[in-house]
Amino acid sequence: MHQYVDSSTRLLDVLAKASLFLTIVWMGSIFIRKRSAAAQHRWWTLGFVGCLFVPVVSFVAPTWTPPLIPTRVQIGGAPNDGMTTGSVRTELTAEDSNGAGFLVGVTHRRDAVPRTTQTMSRTARPSSDEIQDNLGQTPNVGSDVGRARLGTAFLSTAVEFSRSRMLTILWGIGAGIVLLRSVSQHWSLNRMLRRCTKLVDTDWAALLRETAQMLGVHGKVELLEHKAAHSPVSAGVWHPVVILPSDAKNWSGERRRLVLLHELAHVARRDVLSQTVARLGCALHWFNPLAWYGLLQMRKLRETACDDLVLSCGQQPAGYADVLLDIARSYRHQINATAVGMAHSNNVESRIMAILDTTRRHVSLSRTAARALFAIAAALVCLVGTARFRAQAETPTAAAKKETEHAEKANESADVNLRDMRIRILDDEGKPLEGAMLTVGVWYPKNYDGYRTPKQHTATRRPN
Repeated sequence: MHQYVDSSTRLLDVLAKASLFLTIVWMGSIFIRKRSAAAQHRWWTLGFVGCLFVPVVSFVAPTWTPPLIPTRVQIGGAPNDGMTTGSVRTELTAEDSNGAGFLVGVTHRRDAVPRTTQTMSRTARPSSDEIQDNLGQTPNVGSDVGRARLGTAFLSTAVEFSRSRMLTILWGIGAGIVLLRSVSQHWSLNRMLRRCTKLVDTDWAALLRETAQMLGVHGKVELLEHKAAHSPVSAGVWHPVVILPSDAKNWSGERRRLVLLHELAHVARRDVLSQTVARLGCALHWFNPLAWYGLLQMRKLRETACDDLVLSCGQQPAGYADVLLDIARSYRHQINATAVGMAHSNNVESRIMAILDTTRRHVSLSRTAARALFAIAAALVCLVGTARFRAQAETPTAAAKKETEHAEKANESADVNLRDMRIRILDDEGKPLEGAMLTVGVWYPKNYDGYRTPKQHTATRRPN
């Protein structure tokens, strides 16, 4: 069970770090919202890539520990979270000059055993490895000491085990559903590609070479046609293809040029690959609204970035806007995880306004800006991935300080081999609880060479 808790805790830890990284990316996107669409799209792409690398960095790189939250160790339910017969509140203060700690369990002689809450004034609870080392070999379960040892180990991991297991299973179900949906869309696209036919036309081939040269696309791009194609789309990560509707042969030369420029812009920018990475990030972080928000922003920004790239090749904004509007009206775009289309009816209006905006600069992402964004994202991945968040000791109150000073004075006058523990077991009204029995289990940190308590101690409340 300890191994399961450790693996589940690590999984939740890396998911929390990746969520923190996504939050930082979202804040960065607000900061660069006035930059070009290509720069904003690249920033979100690096954000999803960073989410996939944060777990890797967490496991292979050395860690650093920023103190963030106050320490408050709770085992069991919240205060006053008992059963119908009542609840028990235990206030415990453990002192040890040699560094040993105490785990306390309280039971009550009633038909319904209430839940208990123990608050320990120490900086950390013992880890599962330390508990196993202190237990040593498997104890005799039939003995009192064996039951106490097993109870101590179970008490420290039962609540964490239950919560971690539930969250891990829930995360796995959600990730599986999103991944299955993406796989189904990819399978539909492959089935469509098998039904496509190669477009054999000298005019189209010459125009493809010309537009590819204008955009700097050096790899081989294949032109396909399909009678059931919803709109011109680009597909393929390693072997890009452009799928055209069957009536594309009837298009004018200017329309052919603009459509090919837009689709090859997707190929030059590797938008299919970035969309696939973003879908994978959403599958792993389906519970995070920022992941879905980032995916939606990437869909909008990639089309605007491709429009800017087409206009930067010297095309007229008015003519390109007419072609874009006509394709959006004539064809129905279908969202696919591994393909990108030219026109989507949901954002055509905003794209046309951006195309016709004379005050807006239609520029692509420069190499200097791309390197700067990559350096910032890589630094954030290393910073978040290597962080190990731990609790910071809370500031003691005046009463706690006074009690600590009193305990220190008592320790100075007592034998160093003795333990000084003050415990109060109270009911909901703050009165001593009748019939309560206290069981104390002692644990020791690794390499502890001080005095060791020889046996379990039990104490019952003395009569008034």
